[in-house]
Formats: sequence, structure tokens, C-alpha cells
Amino acid sequence: MSESPQLNKWQKITLWFMGIVAAVVVVYDVFVAFFNDAKSDTVSSMIRWASHDHWSLPFAIGAVFIGHFFLYGRPVVAQPWAFAIMAAVFGILLTLDLLGLSPQIHPVIFLALGAIAGHLFWPMAPLK
Repeated sequence: MSESPQLNKWQKITLWFMGIVAAVVVVYDVFVAFFNDAKSDTVSSMIRWASHDHWSLPFAIGAVFIGHFFLYGRPVVAQPWAFAIMAAVFGILLTLDLLGLSPQIHPVIFLALGAIAGHLFWPMAPLK
């Protein structure tokens, strides 16, 4: 097993920030799930609900959490143009959502389309 490199100050701050945000979300989610009378008010339920009504959300999740983080490669267009194209596509999708023009398609389709877009226009290089 390879040894992890020494983390710099900002990497440590970023890890702490991500840990704190994750902890706050989990504590909030547990609180709303078990300590009130409302139903379907958890973070998971709200993401599921919003994804069925607003397809820009699964597209964005697919682009960032699948295409950007895990589908390594080179963008098909040089940066910063590739990211600008990606942001423009998301802007168009968000505008159509806000206008109530979201098609009735399963959100997994837009999750996959976002993953493809993230891979083509905003991929990361793999860590070595």
C-alpha cells in the first residue's frame, strides 16, 4: 500500500471543511427524520422530489459527482471554453426548469447525461 503524501495547509482546511459540512448535513437529516411529525422532509427525500420535478439537479449531480470527480480524461475543448460550455448547458437546463418546461423523463437519464457532460467538458486528471 502506498503512503499518502504530506498534506499542505489548504488541503487540511478543505478536508476539515468537507467533514464539517457532511456532519452538519447528517445531524440535520437525523433530526428531521426522527424528531418531528412531518413526512418526507429529509435531505434524501428533498433531493429525490426535486430531481423528479427539476431535471437540472440530477444533471448537475451527474456532472460534478460522476463526470468531474471520477471519469478522468481531457476535455474535448480547451479550458476555459469547455467549462464555459458546461456552465451554459446547465444554465439553459436551469432556465427551462424555472420556466416549468422540464420533460417528464426519469431523473436517472439526466444523471447519466450530466455524467457524460462532466466527463467531456470538466474532467479531472487522475491522482497518482
